[in-house]
Amino acid sequence: MSNPAPAEPAPEAAELAALRAECALLRRTNARLRRELDDALPVLAALRQARIWDFVPYDVQLDADWLAIDRDDVERLMRALAANDHWRPWGRTLERRLESR
Repeated sequence: MSNPAPAEPAPEAAELAALRAECALLRRTNARLRRELDDALPVLAALRQARIWDFVPYDVQLDADWLAIDRDDVERLMRALAANDHWRPWGRTLERRLESR
């Protein structure tokens, strides 16, 4: 008959309290990160669906500062960004740029 392996000593009360505090912190951090991810998902979806067209390679009469993007896609992107309270990128709707050429 062999002797059973000695049982590991129970953790000290202070160590157990520290582990519980660390676990609570990790749970709060995980919940915060999940909320941030949930906020970012509509932005990422809008960016993936955006149809962007650069005028420059097509010799259009606009300077290199211009970039065309579908207006509905931009407005969807702006709504997705504006829905995040901590970002607040724009407080008004997109206005058309008027040029006199």
